[in-house]
Amino acid sequence: MVFSGDNAESYYDEGVTARMKGDFVTAALYFERAAKMDPQLTSARHQLAKCCMRLGKSDQAVALLQQVIREKPGLIAARLDLGDALMEMGHNDHARTLFEEVLASGRDNARAYQALAQLSFNEAQWVQASSLAQIARSHGAAGFPVLYLLGRASKQAGDITTSSMALEE
Repeated sequence: MVFSGDNAESYYDEGVTARMKGDFVTAALYFERAAKMDPQLTSARHQLAKCCMRLGKSDQAVALLQQVIREKPGLIAARLDLGDALMEMGHNDHARTLFEEVLASGRDNARAYQALAQLSFNEAQWVQASSLAQIARSHGAAGFPVLYLLGRASKQAGDITTSSMALEE
């Protein structure tokens, strides 16, 4: 039983708490319950999809995220998450389209640039991957994943200076 009562918002809150603790199985159960109790609570399906991704259920995540985007087409986070799920499944062209749509909407989104860099890296487009990783970094993606990607892509592109700096950082 949830602490705040038997309603969608309480189950959603419990799901957020479980997800923050890394308990994706429990979080998914709470988000699923919240979504069933309140079909208008799109954020519950979005969070459920994120749990599905962490649990290796990319196909289920894709279906949920497509629903979320149909209901809220302007929700950038859902588009980015859908792109990640599609990339995980190997649907790179569709994923690329989603990331490019985010950028074409006038938003300089570090996560979209980083995802495009990863796609380029996966396709052995070293120079493009390095360039996109640098753009992602300049837009705020300064954590380990982008630095590691930048270092690896730059090394493959023959830019040892950038590679060394990124990997050291």
